[in-house]
Amino acid sequence: MQTPTYPNVFVRRFEIFKLLAFLELGATDYLVKPVRVQECKAFTTKMKKRQLPSIESGGPQPTGIQKYEHLRRIGQGMAGAVSVYRNVIDNKEYALKEIDLTYLSDKDKKSSQNEVQFLKVLRGPTIVKFWESFVDNQKIYIVMEFAS
Repeated sequence: MQTPTYPNVFVRRFEIFKLLAFLELGATDYLVKPVRVQECKAFTTKMKKRQLPSIESGGPQPTGIQKYEHLRRIGQGMAGAVSVYRNVIDNKEYALKEIDLTYLSDKDKKSSQNEVQFLKVLRGPTIVKFWESFVDNQKIYIVMEFAS
């Protein structure tokens, strides 16, 4: 069995447009090195047009944290924690990163928002899949696939 190869895209100053051209040609898997948030703003703006599929059904759906049932905590840092939650709609387990905004500086709050925007557009075989994000009770929740 041959190991699949994925293109490495090296992003340096002013090379973000090469990455955008690469994506417009139909690339679906890629690796971006190194990550520079300031230079990826054009990239995230362009990729915001790609929407994640939504859940279709007949009745009203729970939203935000109400869609999830807490199972267990798997890690904690200075500004937040990562826990395993079960989605009450599809019964799948997800990793939810909770970032508490209460004590963060404006700069750190902006960095958290940039992280969400960047995760929304990253795709690749070695990248944990982003599902959604939302703000509830002064916390940013980032929902990602749970890689057990």
